[in-house]
Amino acid sequence: MREPARFITEASPTVVYVTHQSRAVIVIANPRVSGDTVLGTYAGDTRPVAVPLSQVQSVEAIRSDGGRTAVLIGGVTLLAGIAVYAFVQEAKGHNDWTCDWNSAVPRCG
Repeated sequence: MREPARFITEASPTVVYVTHQSRAVIVIANPRVSGDTVLGTYAGDTRPVAVPLSQVQSVEAIRSDGGRTAVLIGGVTLLAGIAVYAFVQEAKGHNDWTCDWNSAVPRCG
């Protein structure tokens, strides 16, 4: 693991989870390092926070995976396209892919 100051400076995360020596976890938004202190604001708040690096046990950040995000967006887009196509076809009266399960003998198409 990289040292906390170097990690924050190099990775430039928007939010970090700082584990204090007391095992308390402090969520810091817009973190930066100034001298021997991690500065920022409490996540979801505008109050400033400062934690001396000498009291930091670890620093973690959530990193997004660009490939997985692209697959998710592509899948959602595909499903939305299929839904729109089915809706348009139904509106035109073309419902060849549905089955009538209410009749004695189910009929499809």
